[in-house]
Amino acid sequence: MKYWHELFIAGVLAIPLATGTAILYSAGYDQAKAYFVGQPGQVAPFRDCVWVEDGSKDDGWECRGVFTGGGLRIDDVRIRYRPAQRPTGPVPAIVSGPDATAAWTDSGAELLFPAIAGVAVMLISPGLTLHFYRDEIVAGIAGWRRRRQSRRP
Repeated sequence: MKYWHELFIAGVLAIPLATGTAILYSAGYDQAKAYFVGQPGQVAPFRDCVWVEDGSKDDGWECRGVFTGGGLRIDDVRIRYRPAQRPTGPVPAIVSGPDATAAWTDSGAELLFPAIAGVAVMLISPGLTLHFYRDEIVAGIAGWRRRRQSRRP
């Protein structure tokens, strides 16, 4: 029965790590990469501009276009976040690199929020678990070491 407690602690540690990693990779990686090593330029949104209304505050024009800047040209990028007004000319943006599929119109710390959220999810729950279950974890590790040392010839 004591193993259920250890499995619970392992689950409490593993699930937030997996969730935080998924958030960090899916939502924050490209944005953080654009923030730190991205190439600024502009997107000419002359293709596929469609009004998208999904019931969130991200309603706006979903546009694709050609990114140019710093000697880099990417033929098919999506403008993120959706602008409220239909773009009529080039839109200032930043991309994460030559293989980017999204051009980010935010250029400040807003790009780092998803990465910060992913790291926070990864650290807060395990930190709280270690804080509240520290004695049980240390006792489990000490017992494991004792059992391991007693098996040695």
